[in-house]
Amino acid sequence: MGKFDIKSLFLVIITALSSSCSKNEDLANLVTNKSTILEYAVPLGSVNFNETSLIKLGLSPLKVPKLTAKPLIGTTRIFTLISVPSAEYIKATKLVDISKLIPGSFYHQIGTEDFYLSLFTRFDEELSFQKLKGSASTYGWNCHWNRPPFVEKEHPDILFNPDFRGEFLIVLSKPCTEFGFELAPNIKNKNTNFIGFYGNGNWDYSSGKISALTTFSPSGARLFAIKSTRPFTTVTLHWGEYANAENYTPGGSAIANIRYTLAE
Repeated sequence: MGKFDIKSLFLVIITALSSSCSKNEDLANLVTNKSTILEYAVPLGSVNFNETSLIKLGLSPLKVPKLTAKPLIGTTRIFTLISVPSAEYIKATKLVDISKLIPGSFYHQIGTEDFYLSLFTRFDEELSFQKLKGSASTYGWNCHWNRPPFVEKEHPDILFNPDFRGEFLIVLSKPCTEFGFELAPNIKNKNTNFIGFYGNGNWDYSSGKISALTTFSPSGARLFAIKSTRPFTTVTLHWGEYANAENYTPGGSAIANIRYTLAE
């Protein structure tokens, strides 16, 4: 075999090995990307808010209440926790309908003139949630929500909060004595602890707290709902990071089936 043939054979071998390595790298990248998709219902970094995707419903702006100079007297903590959306709970409350919101679009305010809510961060800055369909698809929630009796239905329309801690503050347009929503973390296959604070004694004379674990078995979503003896106008959700020993964040959160009862 001549020198030219040997060089040609060597070149063919090197090319084949390079191609094989490239394919292995492509396969590794594919596996990595797939595992990333499987770890979160909505892949991290895939949701980016911009003003062009924000839809305004023509509702009056709401502001986060400011703390009073002196604490109010008469704060009560008489409230009832509601753990599952029972027939009694559904009958006693009204649903904030999000079915007509556009998938993929962002909303800072949700509802109608009769009753609506505004969303804020834990630092009182305006926050917008993205409307997603309840099934795996483009602009969809790519995870099983849960099943009754833990939730109303398995594949509801949802509102996705891209904040990596999954935290938010809701300001209600009218005082309520009952308010609830189903909540799930974005991360899959992890138990995640959230704490919901309903009302604030500094301006509502009402204060109630829910500490609930959203578990991944059978699925993540759980109901966060409360019935109070006194009206309240704010709902705050915090991530209980102190209970997390594995050093992961929720990667966002999603809510569905928002229900309320107005104060009389």
